[in-house]
Amino acid sequence: MFTRAFVAVLAASALTGAGIGTAEAVPSANHVGPAGLRVHAGHTPKHSPPKGAKVVKMRVTGVNAKLAKAHGFKVVTAPDGSQHAVPTPKAINPDGSPYRAKVHPDDVVEGDCGDSYIWIHPVGGYNMEIQTGFDLDEDAVAYHWQASRSDDYGSDTYSWGGGLAFDSSWEGEWDANAGGPGWETAGVSPSSDALLWDGDICSSGGPTDSAEIV
Repeated sequence: MFTRAFVAVLAASALTGAGIGTAEAVPSANHVGPAGLRVHAGHTPKHSPPKGAKVVKMRVTGVNAKLAKAHGFKVVTAPDGSQHAVPTPKAINPDGSPYRAKVHPDDVVEGDCGDSYIWIHPVGGYNMEIQTGFDLDEDAVAYHWQASRSDDYGSDTYSWGGGLAFDSSWEGEWDANAGGPGWETAGVSPSSDALLWDGDICSSGGPTDSAEIV
């Protein structure tokens, strides 16, 4: 049986290996234009995207072999060269109980692994709320997420990242000021992803949204 503490260590190692340092485990912003911003984020397990959010499918784009092996999964390469984690008879659930396939049938390569979304909500005074997040088919142990926004007055990017306590959903909110009236565009970086507990890396499809800011 593998404990949650052990998996947390593997998740931290996976973040480091992906180039995500401890400094990025807390929010950080890269301000490019004159727009101001205030950001906060939190877990919202089993939530639904905001009404009007732009939603796209997330897909498995790789595997953390160490984490997969720790849970009794093996790495399988599909004909197109992509890799996925599939269970062996030794596969276990996060709580250590014997694994029962929900998403991964034996030796079948899966594509979709969840949904990612982004939504711009104008609130007046050239201000907006940008909500982004994901809902996964499996629990995750870590994530790295980046959103960007742009308008006639400048652009910003914002990153979230760190560990997830076997959550299958996460949502972040970005409160920003456009600097003036006009159309705002926001999107999620396609490189944003979540590390699932079985080792699969579930990447965002890069949803985008636009709205008129007044």
